[in-house]
Amino acid sequence: MGSSASDTSTTETATSGAVSSETSISETASSPKTSAPAEAAESVVYRFGDFELSSRPFRLVRRGVDGDEEEVPLQPQPARALELLARRSGELVTRDEMREHLWGEAHLEHEQAINFTVRRIRSALGDSAQQAGYVETLPRQGYRLVVPVERIVEPRELVVDEVDAAEPPERRRIPRRGWIAIVVALVLATALGVGWTRWSSSPSDLVARSTPLTDAQEDALWRARVLLRRVDAESVASAMETLEGLVVEAPDSAGVALAMGLAWQAKGALSPPPSGQGFDTFMPEMGRWGDRARTLDPTLIDAHHLVATTRFYHDLNARDAQAILEREVLARDPDHQNGLHLYGLVLSSLGRHDEGVEKIRRAVGLAPEAIYVTSDLALVLLLAGRYEESLVQARQNIELDPDDPGARWMVIDNLLLLGRDDEALAEMQRFFSELLDYDGIETAEQAFREVLGAAERSMEMGAPLGAVQARFALRLGRIDLAVEALQRACDGQGDYGLPHVPHDPRLGELWQDPRRQELGSCWDGFR
Repeated sequence: MGSSASDTSTTETATSGAVSSETSISETASSPKTSAPAEAAESVVYRFGDFELSSRPFRLVRRGVDGDEEEVPLQPQPARALELLARRSGELVTRDEMREHLWGEAHLEHEQAINFTVRRIRSALGDSAQQAGYVETLPRQGYRLVVPVERIVEPRELVVDEVDAAEPPERRRIPRRGWIAIVVALVLATALGVGWTRWSSSPSDLVARSTPLTDAQEDALWRARVLLRRVDAESVASAMETLEGLVVEAPDSAGVALAMGLAWQAKGALSPPPSGQGFDTFMPEMGRWGDRARTLDPTLIDAHHLVATTRFYHDLNARDAQAILEREVLARDPDHQNGLHLYGLVLSSLGRHDEGVEKIRRAVGLAPEAIYVTSDLALVLLLAGRYEESLVQARQNIELDPDDPGARWMVIDNLLLLGRDDEALAEMQRFFSELLDYDGIETAEQAFREVLGAAERSMEMGAPLGAVQARFALRLGRIDLAVEALQRACDGQGDYGLPHVPHDPRLGELWQDPRRQELGSCWDGFR
């Protein structure tokens, strides 16, 4: 990325759509080759506001006042959409134009997909539809980037290293942190029921409920809540520091207590989790602060939701979670999206699968762009034995977010359950190749070993992956390891997947084995 125009770059202000589209490229060494001439590739940088977007490969950074740069996570589809908006800064980009640019004529619920994509862009830019600082919505038409854009074209050389054609290419190792992120995402993408990105209590609602607070305290609470919506380590740590100060200054504020619960919830979404703050740390803290908030103000629905989440995932008490959701959440707000989402998962864990599917479908209808809800719809359909429907839903989730590992492995799980092993292997190979740039998968057993090993490494860092470890251990015939992983999770390590273990067909072999008795009374709260 260049910081100024030079004799190797040209700079202009984007005022029309005449500039040609740039797309992301992948630079790999997947086949043997002889020396090749260097070829030129054009990298385009779009500067607008506090941000720079590079197009080859896509990279979004935020520039600080002191010149420092901070990379902002943005997945490929939203990045391509943002590039389109930047190329046509000040112009209307219609929804049809965006659909064509991102997906062509592919069959897709594109209205939902476009909404999701624009929300990702706004989240990355710290923007909102109500007070658009970057991306403006033109109702029933499309979107427009409302800030000036400086366009810098930077030719660069791609040099292909000389490789002996007689030598087979060295197989690349999968980067450890990349694996950790993927495997943690496999569990965080499903069975959460927490709702990391949507809360019914807005920052202004919390300020109104948080009396008495000074103007400075209200402003601090607002800023902390905005930071929590980013769910990155630095933002969460900054919000937590602010909230800890507010707790000292205003110990009886329901809004501050709820925000603390949400901060602990956000910590649980980090991958990998902060050192020493795994599932068995943040989940009880989340429930404790939720309980404090609802004691101070029983009308705070999100506080009741946090407590129900803790009862379900940490205490493994589905009946208690069900009662809280019915009496305190859905009785007050029948359309509470997170409440319906968690309620559907609770009902499914109790064996009431069709009711669970119906509740989560309602949640999807209220927030069709929330992929953590659509992911769990695929999950409860799988738990209900409705594999074809689950497969269709998982494929729709991939269309919404092609880089979502949970959705992509849900496709694999359904194909295996349907006995379509060849298709499942092909999907595994695409999973490894496209998400991890690893082309060495030849058999399903090899893929299972890779995931199992990554899950074990992730668990060493505190990731709650006992159920994932058990599933892949069973795929490899290691029932003792599966029992050990689930027992460890039951005995206090905790795990998001535990509530669904008794009804999970991917663990069916376990229930036919006498060693299942070693798991004891772990699921008494689900009977």
